Parts: sequence; C-alpha cells; structure tokens
Amino acid sequence: MRLAEYDVYFFKSHISYIFRNSVKGIDQIERVDFKFLNAHAKLQLIPVGKAINSSYYYTENRKEGLEAKNFKSVKYQNIYEGVDLHFYLDEKNQLKYDFIIEDTNSIEKIEWVIEGAKDVFLDDKNELKIATSFGFFNHQAPFTYQKNEKNRITEVISSFQQRSENIIGFNIGSFNPNLHLIIDPTISYATYYGKRITKEP
Repeated sequence: MRLAEYDVYFFKSHISYIFRNSVKGIDQIERVDFKFLNAHAKLQLIPVGKAINSSYYYTENRKEGLEAKNFKSVKYQNIYEGVDLHFYLDEKNQLKYDFIIEDTNSIEKIEWVIEGAKDVFLDDKNELKIATSFGFFNHQAPFTYQKNEKNRITEVISSFQQRSENIIGFNIGSFNPNLHLIIDPTISYATYYGKRITKEP
C-alpha cells in the first residue's frame, strides 16, 4: 500500500512500514517492522480486490528491488487460531486495521514486536506512539465492539498493553463470548517537517 507519507509492505511474518522524508533536497528513508509473535503456522496472506499498481521493496540482500503489488486491502487469515487481521484504507485514505476474533481464547496470543523505531510508548490517551527520525507513527486507542444478529453494536472496553519495551498487545474488558469481537484502531502519522529526533539514552 502507498500512502502520502509512507509505504506499507505485507509479509507472512511481519509488516514493514517505509517512511520517506527529504532534507535539503536529499531523500531519506527509514523502516519500522511489526513482527507477529506466536502467529499460526498456517496463516494465509490474501490480497482483497485487484492490484492498483506496483512498487519495489529494497533490502540489503536485494539491491535490485523486489516487485510488490499495491492493493487497497489485504487480509491475514487465521493469523492466530480463530483470528483474522484485515488492513484497508478508509474513505479518508487513512490506514486502518481490524482484528476479527472468532475464538476469543486467542486474545492473549495477539502481540507484535516493533523493530527499527527510535522509541515505542503509550501516551495518556492510550495511543501507541512509534517514534521515527521523521515523526510519530500513531495508532489511536482501539475501538472494540461486538455486533449481534440484529446488527446492534455493543462497545467493549479495551486498550493497548505494552508488555515490554517494544512488544504490544491488548487488554480487553468483559464481552459476550458467543459473539465475534472486533478490535479496530486507526493509524495516523505526524512529521517533524525536516527535524530529526533521537532516542534518549
């Protein structure tokens, strides 16, 4: 997926966010990886819809670049037992993702390790703040809910949980174990307009 400030590349084991900035006419990039912990061995990464276009993903081992097709939506099916993860662009072209949980026994297994960031922390609004050299990559506090057979939505108390310095999961309050559970955060990005930050020692 290509957005104004960054690109997103999806792999079975992780998601790579590539941030771009230009300082004094020099293009700079920085990569942050979200690696899934305890993921299901049989998860499937499925693009939704038709590819819009393609771009290239570069690594130290692939100097020529790896072609990656761009979609507006992708799904990790069975990323954990009874759990799907759906990434998509909303009507404002903001990147969102939903954990769709059928087996609520898997909630505690949902966690990822964040690598490549300058800092990772939760603020007083329970927003997940991921500092890059160019700005903050923010995951807003999750909206978690259940929907019954009449499409009535019931909100469930939830929050991000920082389980170690760079490992993130969720705290979920009381819910109906007979209904699917949806965890629905939104991602935003704020630049420093050319200023750089460094992690405090």
